[in-house]
This record gives sequence, C-alpha cells and structure tokens, in this order.
Amino acid sequence: MERLVHIIPIGWEYDRVVLPVDSMKAHRVYLLSDPSDEPVRAHYLTKAARRFRASNIDVRVVEVDTFRDLLGTMKAISGVLQQELAQGNRVFLNVATSGKIAAIAATLAAMAHLPPNRGSVYYVAARDYPTSKEAQRRHGIARGMEGDPVPIPLFKLKLPDPDCRTVLTELRAAPDQTLEYRTIIEALRSKGVAGFESQPPKGRGSRRLRTLESVRFYQRVVRKLDREGLVSIAERGRSRSLRLTLAGAQVASMCG
Repeated sequence: MERLVHIIPIGWEYDRVVLPVDSMKAHRVYLLSDPSDEPVRAHYLTKAARRFRASNIDVRVVEVDTFRDLLGTMKAISGVLQQELAQGNRVFLNVATSGKIAAIAATLAAMAHLPPNRGSVYYVAARDYPTSKEAQRRHGIARGMEGDPVPIPLFKLKLPDPDCRTVLTELRAAPDQTLEYRTIIEALRSKGVAGFESQPPKGRGSRRLRTLESVRFYQRVVRKLDREGLVSIAERGRSRSLRLTLAGAQVASMCG
C-alpha cells in the first residue's frame, strides 16, 4: 500500500512544519535536525514530533546539521528518498522550515532521485512573523500558513551511471578522498560489478590482463568522471590515483 511521506529539515519553526502535513496528510514524517547544542531547536523538534505522534503519524528523527552540513544533509535526504521510493511510497520535501543549506540540499536530492508524479518539493508561505519570544516559542519564527503549500518545479539532475556512482562512493569514504586505480578496481570486483568479477591470474600473461583491466576501468569510469569534473587524476611514477573534487563530493553525497 502506498504511503505518504514527508521529509522536513527543522530549525526554529513549528507552524510551517506541522500545518502542511495537516493539509496534505502523511503516514510517515522524517524530521532532520541536530539539536544537541541548540536548546531552542530541540524545543521545536520535540514539539513537532509530539504533535505528529498524537496524530498517529510514524515519526523518524535523522540527526544531521541542516544549517552547516550541506553534503551530510544531501546524503541523509537522498538515502530516505531512495528507501521510501523503493517501497512504492510518495515523498514530499518541505524547504521552508530550516535554512538555505537545507533547502538547497533537499532540492538537489529531489532533482536527482524524485521521479515525476511520485511527490514534490514544496514551500510554505507564512501568514506573519511574531516578534514576542512567547509567540515564537508557540509558533516558531513564522506563524500560520498563507494558502496552500507551494510546489517547486524541478528538472532532472542526472546522476552518473552505477559503476561511476560506486567509485564516487568509495572515494568519498577514503580518508583523503583519494584511491589508487588498483584499490578502486578491487572494490568494484568485491561488489561484483560486471567486467571486473574475475581476478587476473598470477604468472604468465597476468601483466597483460591487468593492463587490459586498467584500460577497461579508464574507459568505463575514469574518463567519464574526469570529463564531468568529478575527479582529478594524480600520477606517481607508474601508479595512478583518483581524487574526488568538490563537485564530485557533492554528487557522491547523493549516490547512496
């Protein structure tokens, strides 16, 4: 059975978190926040979670700093999107309830993963902005909802093919985001990627087979990623490595 799911990065908002869900309905809500060093943010997170649970909505809290960590937020949202879409659910993303970092992360993740007619990104216009601390504590920094949530048009952000995604993910996990060709090829082999399943035999002819495998790796993966500016190639003697670029790190955060 299809479920309605909302992904909501939450900062200093309450009305703009809960009122759209009241209007659009939900079976499950993901609240993204890192309230550990921010008591006010923790107040709104706790208050919203309590309100949703009272309405029998499944609430799941994802701890990520939606105000500073762009890559972490994109990774968290991309993971939830892929998981919920794989279960046949419809997913909606609120970009009005945290900050600009969260709004950018949610929009990019949706452009990469959200198919047409499987949900939307939406913005919530506030009715007004209270000035007293008591009113802000009750409503958040914005009060009420002006009209219906506004859907944000999206265009498709094409992610690299699966082989390239695997390599980006491996590079992102590396301590300095750099790996030698052979290390990456072995990672592809361990994951059963087609074309890299067989270990080249030792002994006579092994060098030629390893060279052919490296050529295949360059043609299928390296050339594409380098052309898109997602990796840079480093050479030390006869050894070659790939280093993740800033753009590559951003794309890798959405690859799951």
